[in-house]
Parts: sequence; structure tokens; C-alpha cells
Amino acid sequence: MRAFFAEPPAEPAATRVLRPPLPTRAELSFTNGGARDWNLTVTSPAPWLTLAPSTLRVPAGQTRRAAVEVGPLATPGLHLAEIVVRQGARYEDTAYLAVIFPHLGVGLGGRFSEDRTLMPGKLARYFIQVDPGTLSLAVEVGALGAAPPAGLEVFVYDPQGAPAGRWDARPMTRLSWDRPSPGVWEVVVHGPPGGAETTFRLNAQLDAYRVAALPSADPTLGALELRRLGPATPVRLGVFREWGSAATQLLTVEPGTTLFRWLSPVLPGLELLTVRIWRAHDPDTDLDLFLYYYDQLARRWTEVGASRTVGTSWEQVIIRRPAEGSYVAAIEARSREVGAPIEFSYEESLRQPLAVGITPSQLSMDDGARATVLLAGLPVDHLDGLYLSVTPEAGTGLGALPIPTGRHLLRLELLASTDGQQALLTMRDAATMRAVSGTVHLAGFVYQVDRGRAWVRLPPGANRVVIQAQSADGRGFFQGELAVLGRRMPTPEPAVRDGVDERILRTLLVGP
Repeated sequence: MRAFFAEPPAEPAATRVLRPPLPTRAELSFTNGGARDWNLTVTSPAPWLTLAPSTLRVPAGQTRRAAVEVGPLATPGLHLAEIVVRQGARYEDTAYLAVIFPHLGVGLGGRFSEDRTLMPGKLARYFIQVDPGTLSLAVEVGALGAAPPAGLEVFVYDPQGAPAGRWDARPMTRLSWDRPSPGVWEVVVHGPPGGAETTFRLNAQLDAYRVAALPSADPTLGALELRRLGPATPVRLGVFREWGSAATQLLTVEPGTTLFRWLSPVLPGLELLTVRIWRAHDPDTDLDLFLYYYDQLARRWTEVGASRTVGTSWEQVIIRRPAEGSYVAAIEARSREVGAPIEFSYEESLRQPLAVGITPSQLSMDDGARATVLLAGLPVDHLDGLYLSVTPEAGTGLGALPIPTGRHLLRLELLASTDGQQALLTMRDAATMRAVSGTVHLAGFVYQVDRGRAWVRLPPGANRVVIQAQSADGRGFFQGELAVLGRRMPTPEPAVRDGVDERILRTLLVGP
């Protein structure tokens, strides 16, 4: 008998890694292919998991499911739960559920700092939630002390699990990434295998903005609120429309061959052309991406961009202000599985700037500051599908922030637990009061609201919190302060992290 997570992602069927936006629910599936009925007991020692039902009968030839509800987690990091399935007193199977609770997100200034002591050979893991539109990510790590020991290493992994940086952390060393890929980044600090314990310092910072729609008294103006999350930097603002196959597509290529794909025609005045490919969590496949432009004068194809990182399937080519004309993407693949077709994800997007009067069009804001931006000739009703671009005066970073319309309002409520550290969030459509699924930004973390409910973590002592919420269809929106209701509820237990095998955690995240 095997326990399987229903609708598994790229992880093995008996494991599930929940990454931000944090889901509050998963499902285990049990299929009885035998001739006798099963009477199963499903348990977990993790206090932040609830199994419903914890006992279930699976008739012969039938399939039954048990819901796995994820409660609030008291501390950031990677939390691992074992889910044990028994039939009577006999052990049947074990499934693993890992939940990532980021140390750093775009809220509350987008900064994180910690001093920590590592025992020899041990690991410290940090997770950073990068939202779309982030301009840059910076990580600084170094050993503390007059004579720091050799062997303290830092590894950085992007959201696809590919290596993004590695260095010796004896002196303080800083790395940064422009336009980091959205998703969960991981920083791993590895202590020297021999000798004494080591103390290090980690600083991480996101350079980002948030945008929210505001009501405007003038029907010809679209009013936006822009919030700065990072150091003061002069930027230029613009509005653009995105088209092309911006939605993710699944394509197939044979190993050792090249797949050619025509892009959407590039029109005059295009601001940005982006093509990206990936095959999530597959260390055995290496994809390479090349972009070609047809030169009408020379009457030949010219390579204008390439991304061919060895040993990874995540590749991306970005062309600023591409020339008008025809483009073709070429994808090459290598795999250990000779002859097996390789399925991968493909996205392309073309960004066309719009002639919109923006006030102000240039600004510089301090960390945490807010500014009101007016868009002449674009009322709120006409903002669907548009983006606000934020480009530094000095640098190459480009933020692409979806502009919310605010026309489909959501109603949110927070019911605090007894200790006030967590709360049950409910989200409904303000007009129909129906439960709504979607995502919520709160206190620097991103949560997934499943059928109108999610457990969230509250800032210490907060009576009111700032929340940004969006429905799963992208049309419902809420931005503002919300009161924390003091209704008494059972206090969730803190997560347990001690005693978890680090090899299991690494295998769950990026493979063996």
C-alpha cells in the first residue's frame, strides 16, 4: 500500500513541498487495488498539521482521500512533517510534507539580518520570497571574529533549484542579482566540517515596489499608490501592455536536437522582449536557449541573445528595445535519459509602452515611503491588463508591476488566536459574500487562501495590519489596513524543527 499526494507537482508522489504562496491544504490519496477493505489510521507528530479524517475506510477497488490542513507556523524556515499510515498496528507507509516559511519577503522594508552560530559541518538555511517586479536581490554573508576559520561556505539557489552563487564566507562578501526570478530563493550557509563552532552574519535585502489602485475624483485619471521597499533610488515610471504567449506553455524537444519556435512579431517601439524556459527540479536535464533575429538588409539570421548555463534547465534571454521584425527561439536539450522526449515550460512576453501622461514620471523615495501617481487619460476602469514599469536611472533593473483595478473588491477578516500571534483570515467577494481563493501579502509573507480561509502570522502586538490581497482570477483586490478581531480561538502549537534529517530536506528541495 502506498500513500500519494493528490495532483503532485514535480516532487515524488509520496512527498510534497509547499512553497509561497503558502497553501493551507493538501490531500493524500489511497487506492485499494486488493480484494479486502482497508481500515487506515493516518497520524503525524507535527503539531501544525491536522489530518481529516485521521481514520478512514477504503473499500476494495476504491480510492479515498484525506485532507492535510497546514496550521500557522511560529518560525520562518523549512518545516518537515512525517505522515504515517497504519492498518491496525501494522505500519504501511510514510509520506513527507515540507513547508517553506520565508525569512524575507517584500513587506516591512524587505530586509533581514541575523547573527548565528553553527556547529562543525552543520547547515543554516534561509528562504527569500521574491515577488514579480522586484528590481534586485542582495545577499551578504561572512564569518565573525578576529580570525574566522576557513571552510565556511555559502550557496545560493534560484527558484528552479539551480546554483546562483557560491563563495568562501571568511570575509563579509556581498552578491546581488538584477531582476531576480520570482519565487523562493534559498541561501545555505555550511559550517567548516572540523574544528570549533563558527559564528556568521547574514544580511539580505530586496529592492522592490508595490502598487495599489486608489479612488480618483477625476474620471479621466487613474490614481495609484506606489510604496518603496528598499534604499532611495531615482527611477522613471511608465505604463505598458504585455502580449505574446505570456501564459506558460508546455513544449517537447528530443535530446540532441534543436526545437525552433517563432515569436510573436515585434512592432516598432517595443520596450522589452523576454523569453524563458525551464524544467522544474530536474537535475538530469540541461536546456540551452538561443534567440535569432532576421536582418532584412543582410538577408540572414543573426544571434542576438543566448542563455546556456551548464547543468541547469532554467534559461532566460531579455532584449531591451528590440529591433522591429521577426525573431526565432532555438531550444537545445541534453539529458541522461537517451531518446526520451523532454517536456519543458516556455514563456515569452513583449512589452509595448503606452503614451500615457504620468505625474510624477520621475521620483526618488526612501525605504517605506509612499507616493501617489496619476495616469492621465487612463481611468481605473481602463487599467485591466496594464503594467507599471519602474526603471532605475542608473542600472539595468526593470520592475513590472501589474496595475490592480480595484473594481472587484474583497472583504477580509482576521480572527486572532488566544496568544495573538496567529490569526484565521477569511476572504470573500464584497458583493456576493462568496468565499474566494487567492493570495495575501501580510507582514512580509505571502499566503495562499484556499476557499476563503488561511492561517496567517501576525506582527507582535499588532491591533491593525496592512494587507494586500488578490483573488485567484486576478480581478478581485484589497489593499489597506485591517483590524485584528480579538475572538478567542484555540492556540496553535509552534512548529518543531529539531531532529530533522538535513539530507531529507535537501532531497525534497532540489533532488538527490
